[in-house]
Amino acid sequence: MTPNRSRPSHLRHPARRPGVPGPAGSSIAGFSMIEATIASAILLIVAIGLLPMFTLAISNNQQGRDSMEITNQARSELERLFQLGFADPELSVPAGETQLRVEAYFTNDQEGWVPAAAYDGQGFVFHRIVTVRQFEDSALDDGLLHPDEAIAGAGAAPVHFKEILVEVESAGSIGAPPRQVALRGVRAV
Repeated sequence: MTPNRSRPSHLRHPARRPGVPGPAGSSIAGFSMIEATIASAILLIVAIGLLPMFTLAISNNQQGRDSMEITNQARSELERLFQLGFADPELSVPAGETQLRVEAYFTNDQEGWVPAAAYDGQGFVFHRIVTVRQFEDSALDDGLLHPDEAIAGAGAAPVHFKEILVEVESAGSIGAPPRQVALRGVRAV
């Protein structure tokens, strides 16, 4: 007997009518327990594979934040020093010395920067060293300022340039090594 092709499909196959669930043993009854277990295992494998990417992203974000913070600390100090006058005491090399070196620490329990002489050694967030050297105009004959060309403070030679070097080091954070940055600027008379 051949099926009547003029009959609508829902009359030929009553178990497959739209919106009507099929019998319990039919293939359209839903997922079996084995299929659901396999799908869950595949999703678990994919999730475990993505987990290292999330931890790496968190670590990279922390390192980026640390680098940005340490750079901002150095830049702020360099900008502050550039606002001072050329002959300001903070930029004056002591007599008989070829450089002025100022060291400070930024701690969590203090407000702002603490001079190295007042630092108690109980952990720090940032360590900063500011070095000032002064030069006469002949130091630029080769186009570069070399530290060995620096002139002593209160000397007879006229000062035409001051090199300001700001070095900042972070203590590091959980899972991140300490970071260092050095910014250099040159001021002219």
